[in-house]
Amino acid sequence: MPLRDPSIASDDISPANEKPDHRRRSPEDNLTLWQFMSVSWMASLISIGSTRQLDDEDVWQLGYEFQHQILHAKFRELGGSVVRRLLAANGLDLVILLCLGVLEALADFAGPVLLQQLLRAMQDSFALRTRAVTFVALSLLVRLVACQSSVFSLWYSRRSYERSRGEMITMLYEKTLSRKIIGESALSDVLTRPDGDVSATTSDPDAITSPQTPHKVAFEAFKKIGRKFARAIWKRPSPDCQRQPASSVNALITRILLRYERERRQVTDGKLKKVTQYVGAIRHLRWYGWQDFWQEQIMQARQQELRLFVIAALWRTMISVANYLASGLFPVAAFYAYTALAGRPLQIDVAFPALQLFAMLESSLRSVPDLITVLLNANIAVGRIEDFMIEPDKDDARSTLDPRGKPMLMLHDASFVWPGTAHYVLRNISLKLPIGVTVICGKVGAGKTALLQALLGELEQRGGDAVLPNDVVGYCAQTPWLQSMSIRDNILFISPYEETRYRKVLEACALTQDLATFKHGDLSNIGENGIGLSGGQKARVALARAMYSRANILFLDDPLSALDHQTAETVVSRCLCGPLTEGRTILLVTHRTALCRNLAQQVIEVSHGEAHVIDKSTLPMAEGLKAASSDVIDESKHNEEDPAHAAIVPEKFLEDEKRVHGGVKAAVYWEYVKAGKLRWWAVLILALALHRLVGVGETWFLKKWGEAYDRPATRVEAASLFDDLPSPEVNIQPWLLGFFSLAVLQALVFFVSNCIMIVIVYYAGRQMFRDVMDRVSHATFRFYDVTPLGRLMNRLTSDIGTVDGNISEQFEDAAFLAITWISSIVVIASVTPVFLVFSFGLTATFVMIFLRFLPTSQSLRRLEVCIVPYYQRI
Repeated sequence: MPLRDPSIASDDISPANEKPDHRRRSPEDNLTLWQFMSVSWMASLISIGSTRQLDDEDVWQLGYEFQHQILHAKFRELGGSVVRRLLAANGLDLVILLCLGVLEALADFAGPVLLQQLLRAMQDSFALRTRAVTFVALSLLVRLVACQSSVFSLWYSRRSYERSRGEMITMLYEKTLSRKIIGESALSDVLTRPDGDVSATTSDPDAITSPQTPHKVAFEAFKKIGRKFARAIWKRPSPDCQRQPASSVNALITRILLRYERERRQVTDGKLKKVTQYVGAIRHLRWYGWQDFWQEQIMQARQQELRLFVIAALWRTMISVANYLASGLFPVAAFYAYTALAGRPLQIDVAFPALQLFAMLESSLRSVPDLITVLLNANIAVGRIEDFMIEPDKDDARSTLDPRGKPMLMLHDASFVWPGTAHYVLRNISLKLPIGVTVICGKVGAGKTALLQALLGELEQRGGDAVLPNDVVGYCAQTPWLQSMSIRDNILFISPYEETRYRKVLEACALTQDLATFKHGDLSNIGENGIGLSGGQKARVALARAMYSRANILFLDDPLSALDHQTAETVVSRCLCGPLTEGRTILLVTHRTALCRNLAQQVIEVSHGEAHVIDKSTLPMAEGLKAASSDVIDESKHNEEDPAHAAIVPEKFLEDEKRVHGGVKAAVYWEYVKAGKLRWWAVLILALALHRLVGVGETWFLKKWGEAYDRPATRVEAASLFDDLPSPEVNIQPWLLGFFSLAVLQALVFFVSNCIMIVIVYYAGRQMFRDVMDRVSHATFRFYDVTPLGRLMNRLTSDIGTVDGNISEQFEDAAFLAITWISSIVVIASVTPVFLVFSFGLTATFVMIFLRFLPTSQSLRRLEVCIVPYYQRI
């Protein structure tokens, strides 16, 4: 890889000419110059992808400079704002892209100059044929240089994009785990940062650090230099006077657009919160029949989002039309200055190179609205990320060790509130928590869980002194948190497997007999949040995870509440009285104080936000509580394996997301087309066809204008429409007025086509979102069991965002390019029929390359890992 850090190890890199191996790094970590220039190192992967669907094992590991762990370690050492850190981390790529942009700009503007010289050589009958061939060869050489430069630009922009995206996502992961949960912060608040704001900053095709955009910024900057250079060649006055009104209008519209974009993002956040709450509680809403009411609330939020989307899109269209009209008036002003003011004839060798230059200018100006929109979205997203990053973190823990070297927990006259609120949930707490079991009791809502949260540093301290744990804490939540994996993996979590300790934990938590009912025992998979287990089994698996850990401090929030009395006795006697608790500080929140009376080192009663140590002798004594595991009742009588129960336990609770093989089916596209209303698509096709027809007419009009200078001054009859116009040498105004009319007509058709596209996006977005919500709302309960919440959220957020944006633009571009290709073939073939042979050969070559590349691209896209489920786990 060019400019590779020489200190990075070069082992475990897959050779470029060998079959891809998922255990080795990408070949781009060690390429020759030719392999880098030709991208031939991808040939082996494309060869496999063109014959079958790619799997994870068919793809290399990321190179060192793309691996998120390495990126995060370097990125977190940088200081300053998020933008400053991104620039510092990716500045070299941006400088390289700027230089490549200069090279491509020079190559592009060399095209009109070489075209002018080629036309002059062809018109000069005395010039040697070799002169024209020389300019053709130079044009080909310039295009080859530009193409090679674009390959480099694509690679470096991809590196900048992937690195900056990884840096921002890992930064947000770290912040999410360390921040205080303020007020009503929820999963949706976290999801909007990586899924919405990072996407707006990096993932959007035109975002600041996404592929081609750094090159585009450099390209647009140097096009202005190129225009001045070209004006010097043709010695025509600058049309900047035409651009100033358009720039002023754009500045005004941009300020209005920024306001609506911010409002739209706020509405989108509100909709996302509703969707998150709805999907998370869908079971309960279905049980009580409330799903229709909630769905209507979500659809109202969606309608408000689409309304603001349409308003913002109309303002973006106004910017596009202003730039498009300005670019259409540039050649009018230039040709007026060249002919009417300077008195020069508009010859072919001047008109068509100038028209090519104006087409480049038009392309640049047409990209300005999209670039403005991207910059606005990125500015809003970066601002929101900055606000997220400056939110307060949890207070640094201050710990003290007892004489035996164990961490101590103490509170002295400490008061706590929930972050972002002023209401005290705990006040004037003075406690010292010794090694052993401390039982915390009290009425419902008294503040028992809040006390554990305060000791974890999740509450905001408003007075007093606190010595909190600065060590690993084993936490068993009141609502068991289990992942979609095997029971053993849930218990081990991040700890290594130790057979003896593991078996002791299973026995202590009374799980041995339960696991015997599963076909694969502790290797059986469970669903998200423990789907497939009973309430008591979930609680004991979560308790087993805490007991198996090597943490010296355990916070157990009412793990006995879901257990029947007999099982609770077993767990207390085996687990909390056994050897697994030796040397540990355990805080046990429970309402079953009678079971825990004898094992408690101290008992704390929480009442009305205050906590006091009470005499454990005041607690009732449990009858028949066994003190040792050997005396515990035989559970085999009530936990015998039930063949019927074992038969209904599925081997796999969550279904893997299905990956479609091959290309996207036409039926999928047809669903989007139908959602956008067929009549509007028909009108759009007609508008695009009319736009292309006016463009071809504008070029034809310019050709006739140049040929009219050689026409005789007197005519007997008009042979064509243009023969009715006077010679431009006699009266130039009709020609200028005709050219101006065509430019205005083209801008008008452009405005109409954009408005039609906005209508299509509105209808398609509203209908497809409603269809998805209906399917989710009326799905079977089995669907909720086998589909992770994160996957549903991904469908309802990022996929719907794609429906609102990229798909419509791709459809419009495909339709316009198809019309352009057909019209270009017809026009060129009518003048030079032999060109058809070359054009069909070129088209066939393109189709062959495309069909070989497309399957690999589709497979890789389908292998992309969704990050939303990981945020759901957080």
